[in-house]
Amino acid sequence: MRDAVHRYALTRGEWIHLDYRKEEARHWLTEESGLDPVVIRALQLKDPRPRTHFQGGGILISLRGVNLNAGSEPNDMVGVRIWIDKKRIITSNHRKLHSVKDVTLLAEEGRAGQTPFDVFILLCQRLVSRIDDVIDKYEESLLDLETEVLNGKSSLDRSELMLLRQQLILLRRYVTPQREALARLVIEPIPWVDAKKMLHIREVSDHQIRILENIDALRERAVITHEELVSRVSDQLNNRLYRLSIISAIFLPLGFLTGLLGVNLGGIPGAQSGIAFLFFIVLLLIVLSFQLLFFRWKKWL
Repeated sequence: MRDAVHRYALTRGEWIHLDYRKEEARHWLTEESGLDPVVIRALQLKDPRPRTHFQGGGILISLRGVNLNAGSEPNDMVGVRIWIDKKRIITSNHRKLHSVKDVTLLAEEGRAGQTPFDVFILLCQRLVSRIDDVIDKYEESLLDLETEVLNGKSSLDRSELMLLRQQLILLRRYVTPQREALARLVIEPIPWVDAKKMLHIREVSDHQIRILENIDALRERAVITHEELVSRVSDQLNNRLYRLSIISAIFLPLGFLTGLLGVNLGGIPGAQSGIAFLFFIVLLLIVLSFQLLFFRWKKWL
């Protein structure tokens, strides 16, 4: 059971961390934990939604942390299932979660606190802090994209901006219910937790709310940046079409004259004259000059 069930002794309690997919952990939950079957099933759910549920004298909590494993996207968030009462805290997950690893290292050094609720506070702080770090990276990426757009770089790959918007949407999908789960801890009274520790949970809850507000602000900035990029590309396309239209307008009468005098029929003026071609060139230049003056007068050029 060494790899599936990890025990950490606290001054006034115990922390038990499980890999819920391993048989040893499932055996411990069903045979040795003494937990209610509802709680046991909740600690083994594959993809739990963030929530808080008060059960008897304990609290059942599901939270999520950003996925910082190699080859994974941060918005593919990893769930951690938590049962906490006055004497012990039980956590379970399968995929590696850096926030849990941080707290286990502190527990091994005896610096994870004295009570199970101290461990829970540390875990919540790490989870929220790592989400905040990912949001900061997203903000830096968006700032770079905004700078490129404002500098008139129309060759910017819009797929990069769309990917960032998608990542923010997916991250918000999990952060929103997690905000509600932490907020309920602040609202509901917990008899065996003192007011000082509840202040820490309130701070974590407020931090989670600020993160959600930052995500919404980044989403709005991404939308505005995308609209600005589309507008600049549209303006450039319109400018190119406008120039092509001016060129077409200039060569339209010239093309008409050359086409009219180029027909292979009798009676063409100047067909027998040696200087008729020179006069025709001069006529085209006069027409071209008149057109240019007219376009400038109309401020089309």
